[in-house]
Amino acid sequence: MWTSAESCYQFRETVNYSLHSALQAAAVARSVMPGAADRRPLTAKAALGSVSELRSVAYRSFMAHLNALAEDNKLNAYHDNWSKVWEYPWIWFNGLCDLDLHDRKILDIGSGESPMPWLFALLGAEVMMVETGRENVSLWSRIQQRHQLKIGWRIVSDEELPFADNTFDAVTSFSVIEHQPDKAAAVSQAARVLKPGGVFGVSFDLCQQEWGMRYPDILGKALCVEDFEEFLWRHPAFDNGGQTLDWKIEQCADFLQWHWSGDSDSKYVVGAAILRKRADHWVVT
Repeated sequence: MWTSAESCYQFRETVNYSLHSALQAAAVARSVMPGAADRRPLTAKAALGSVSELRSVAYRSFMAHLNALAEDNKLNAYHDNWSKVWEYPWIWFNGLCDLDLHDRKILDIGSGESPMPWLFALLGAEVMMVETGRENVSLWSRIQQRHQLKIGWRIVSDEELPFADNTFDAVTSFSVIEHQPDKAAAVSQAARVLKPGGVFGVSFDLCQQEWGMRYPDILGKALCVEDFEEFLWRHPAFDNGGQTLDWKIEQCADFLQWHWSGDSDSKYVVGAAILRKRADHWVVT
């Protein structure tokens, strides 16, 4: 297994570097997963950002390969104190890496210049991206033509998703919900287009004022833990296994310090969750 970005660059002369990086990112995930016989069914889980996780060999290696893929295609790469260095691998390791992505239908909400939907497509998924602006369409077109991937996109004006009910095997939303004015509608739309048993991977900015946090208005409105539980964890479409979440400041104190830029008006953390749509929750509209 490669464990550094430098080792990734040794392969820049290969014929298909992006595909190679995608396969290596998948291999990193599988190398730390239990064997098939030891795997348990995917269950709902949620967590706050963890410095020990983002500094682990597995997370750093995954991000090295994902950043190599991003840089090769002029997408966003994430280093330093960007929270995506925890968000992306957390959602990958805690749910998506256990799916056979070949021919799976995946919807990524708020794709922008994220490398994650392209990772899914390079691993064989049929991907649909959603955005509110067209500024990245030319970039997407160039990457799609370069790799001949099964990936498309739709431009939307609000939280409503222009897809049929029960369409996708997985939906991802990486730090998008804080920018969506109608958060309840955003979650319900994601649940609607998921197939029963489908997986929702979501990360989000979190600001808990009583924990001494502050969130800049320019970024939108972050969730607090009560919002997360109301809009996501207890949503009737998702099976949380009857779990009660135990949120504590000590879970994220180190992350808060790591993530803080020094701006007094911007002191917050991130969280993420994996949710599975109830197998008996068919949406018919």
